[in-house]
Amino acid sequence: AYYLWPDYDSSSARFCVRLEGADAAGEILVWYGNPSATTTSDGTSTYLFFDDCEGSDPSDKWIEVAGTGTATYETDPYLGTKALKVSGNSKYVAGRMDPVTSAIFEARIKQTGIYNSFFTAIGSTSEYTFYAFRPNYSNKAELYKFAAGTATLSADTTGVSSTTWRRITMIPNPSTAKFAVYVDGTLIINTGYTTDYSGVIGARSGVRGESDIYLDQILVRAYSATPPAATVFGPEQANKYLPAAKEFVPGRLVHFKRN
Repeated sequence: AYYLWPDYDSSSARFCVRLEGADAAGEILVWYGNPSATTTSDGTSTYLFFDDCEGSDPSDKWIEVAGTGTATYETDPYLGTKALKVSGNSKYVAGRMDPVTSAIFEARIKQTGIYNSFFTAIGSTSEYTFYAFRPNYSNKAELYKFAAGTATLSADTTGVSSTTWRRITMIPNPSTAKFAVYVDGTLIINTGYTTDYSGVIGARSGVRGESDIYLDQILVRAYSATPPAATVFGPEQANKYLPAAKEFVPGRLVHFKRN
């Protein structure tokens, strides 16, 4: 299965490919340049969890675990697309997925208000137990450990706006006992954590209804320390890998190889 990211244009595109059971060297061949081709992009089949927020009922993807309030899909005027809005008093929702101990948790997020909303990872589906990224109102980024509702600050850093859209990536890695947090692709936190946590993706609104959190392009994907490299070949090289060229509109072959 694969997912075609919606930000493609006539000159570039991003794909994520799920390689089920790929534990040895191999190749992925991607032919492009056919304007009449139709996509079979499927985020749900590609990722461990996926929500592009284009559905009508969040309960198809999310479990309402605790707190009071709502989880709804609303169109964001900045994005021009729908986002998941979690609002209310400590409203915690958890993704409908199999629990994991190590994965990549990603979403674009922003909050309104000033206080205490969280994007969560390796979280429980029955209580406030998870690791959580908090976009602090004083332009700080914080990583918290929650254990049955008791929060402990694990690490923090400065210079991250709390009320603008940012892409957050969280990677708990039990093999190194490190929890990494990236903001818009930049590593900002890399700290030790409790490696026996296992769970799902989620979000929690602020206390006393003082902060809503919005999420978009929400996904969990398998972690790979050495993702495959890509090399671009011309059409003349493509033919030794693919069926006769008459079956394709001329274009280029992208060749991914895992060693």
